[in-house]
Amino acid sequence: MFVPKYLLVLALFAAGVNTRVYAEEIFVVKRVLDGETIEISGGRTVQLMGVDAPSFADIRRNNANAKKRAISPQVVNRFARRARDYVDLKVKDKKVILVFDEVDDRSDNENPREKLRAYVYLATELPKDMADQTQHIHGHFEILDDKLPHFHLNASIIKYGYGFADESDVYTRKGDFQRLEYLARRNQRGLWREGK
Repeated sequence: MFVPKYLLVLALFAAGVNTRVYAEEIFVVKRVLDGETIEISGGRTVQLMGVDAPSFADIRRNNANAKKRAISPQVVNRFARRARDYVDLKVKDKKVILVFDEVDDRSDNENPREKLRAYVYLATELPKDMADQTQHIHGHFEILDDKLPHFHLNASIIKYGYGFADESDVYTRKGDFQRLEYLARRNQRGLWREGK
């Protein structure tokens, strides 16, 4: 499915969000490394913007997240596998579109050896006529809505309790992601249910 870049940019512009779409390409997720990192066709690695999911490799970070959020460290460490499995189920071998955040100054998207940092959307669920839509991709607060015509991977990880909103970084969706984390905690989803 080819979605012309101008339609994506038009939808983003209409939503009033400072974002940019990666080229005119739709990528296939080839491999899921963990709950916040994927590898796309072409071999590039993508860090999910705004997501701080439990990690197999960084137990110290997991423990710091557990302490900060008053959750059992054992639960957070156990969710490293669940977060990876969730991302694998949702996007592995599927087509995605990457959307970059204009406030991100840590990514070098032009350097093929650098990890990309992006919001990830399933390309197969984008509407056919995006020019008539104002908030399909990345519109204000649309990530909180369950009736979306597309799937926002970053938001869903936080919303369903497979990870946290990244507190250590600056990004446009930070307030939205913090709200999703609050709702996941309040509704006892994922690691919030088991982390009591």
